[in-house]
Amino acid sequence: MNPVITQTSLTPDSYTATGSYDQGDAVVTETGFTDYATGNTLSLINLEPGETYTVKYYVVVSNKTYSTTATFSTPAVEFTTLAAKATSNTVALLCATTNLSDDAVGAGFEWRRYDAPDLVPSTQSECPVIDGVLTGALRNLSESTYYMYRPYYTSPAGVTTYGEWLAFGTADAYVYFDPTIRTYSATSVGSTSATVKAYAVAGSDDIISQGFEYWAGGSSSANQVKRVASTDDGVTRVEVDGQWMTLTIEDLEPSTTYSYRAFVTTAVGTTYGETMTFTTDVPTGIEDAAAEPAEVYEIARYTTDGKKISSPQSGINIIRYSDGTVKKVLVK
Repeated sequence: MNPVITQTSLTPDSYTATGSYDQGDAVVTETGFTDYATGNTLSLINLEPGETYTVKYYVVVSNKTYSTTATFSTPAVEFTTLAAKATSNTVALLCATTNLSDDAVGAGFEWRRYDAPDLVPSTQSECPVIDGVLTGALRNLSESTYYMYRPYYTSPAGVTTYGEWLAFGTADAYVYFDPTIRTYSATSVGSTSATVKAYAVAGSDDIISQGFEYWAGGSSSANQVKRVASTDDGVTRVEVDGQWMTLTIEDLEPSTTYSYRAFVTTAVGTTYGETMTFTTDVPTGIEDAAAEPAEVYEIARYTTDGKKISSPQSGINIIRYSDGTVKKVLVK
């Protein structure tokens, strides 16, 4: 069968790979990655930077198992602190490039007044990573004041890595920046539902509302609905809070193409993310007969160093659920 593991991405906190094999005329009954996932795709998150891991891919044919292993080491966290954009006397945008994944949990900026005594602790604020850039907005700052800041990442094991300190002064002149917004590809697309995700960070002005718009039809329909702010003309708008926005759209028509995009509205106007599309599945007899949604249950539990455990252990436990989500839980 010649099973092979091909790495597709590696960051300080994540690893993805695919498994493949030479099937020939053999009847394959099962494939997967031992202790992690069934199928030919592996996605690990919340890994510890600078650690070495081994994964095993297997293929089952007629009750005989063929397998191979791959060993990888996560790189150290890297940051390059970028110059802040002071947009007014009270608002500044902070950015830093990093090799962390977009799924990184525990990344953000630490900041304080430049002239604050050493005994005064800095403030830490978590921020999302988007395409290798950590981004956050500081608001309600003091006028004509200098601040210092640096990016940080705290790993699942509690080890914190910092970038270099930089400083900025709140601007005397007002400089306008649009909100930063991005729409992601849909996931969990079924015959009548789909989950969409987006990322939004405020610019110079406060966000009045944010969320998603969606409508039936291809993305070319976007030109017709840029000004729409409700359910007019078949466009539905749903408000969603938070920098990371997630929405499960339900009651969709099977076998239908839908378009969607994220939006942010400020006093100046509305800014849109990319327009994306998805097509709902063809319904099956089994789907039609399902009266209740599938129950979400725990399928695996790991320590912060990636070891699988059979029962809760004191400290931080990483739990993987049947719907693909992963959560960190503190067990006392």
